[in-house]
Amino acid sequence: MMNAGETAEALIARLSSHGYTVTKTELARWHRAGLLPRPQRRSLGRGRGMISIYPPGTMDQLLALCTIHRSEKRLPYVAWRLWWEGYTIPLSSIQEFLEGVRTQWQRGIEELRHLQERPEQLSKLLGRTAVMRFSQKTLAQARKRVGRENFPTFMRVLADVGSGTFEGYATDPEARIDERGIVER
Repeated sequence: MMNAGETAEALIARLSSHGYTVTKTELARWHRAGLLPRPQRRSLGRGRGMISIYPPGTMDQLLALCTIHRSEKRLPYVAWRLWWEGYTIPLSSIQEFLEGVRTQWQRGIEELRHLQERPEQLSKLLGRTAVMRFSQKTLAQARKRVGRENFPTFMRVLADVGSGTFEGYATDPEARIDERGIVER
């Protein structure tokens, strides 16, 4: 039956052997969200119900989805990552995701520009970045990489780049500040 596709039950059993627990409801939600190919519905005969047959290749995409879903629960982000890895995802989902990211980025840039008009507020905020909690793993990882003492400098350079006011790296050997080195790290 592998060449003709696989049933939801077969996919779930194979996923289980890879350490993933998935329900039929999750499979249905994921294919309705465009993260998996849509299955074909076939009759089991008069009065015996229906069965869903997923197209060949679904298992590979499902394994990738489960791997991504372990660390990322937001389905639009899962869709983006699957698409980025080469799986077939509806282009409309990717366009919607990118438009949302663009809008969020634009709002962030406007906030940075607004903050740069108030240097004392910006300085205070940047100083707090050394110890504040981040909901975004990327920022927490960047802080770990550059060190808490250098993180406000790193964030100021990013704020300058993001707002379009970056004019170059500052170097102050006496204060032991090397912005280029901090950002490269």
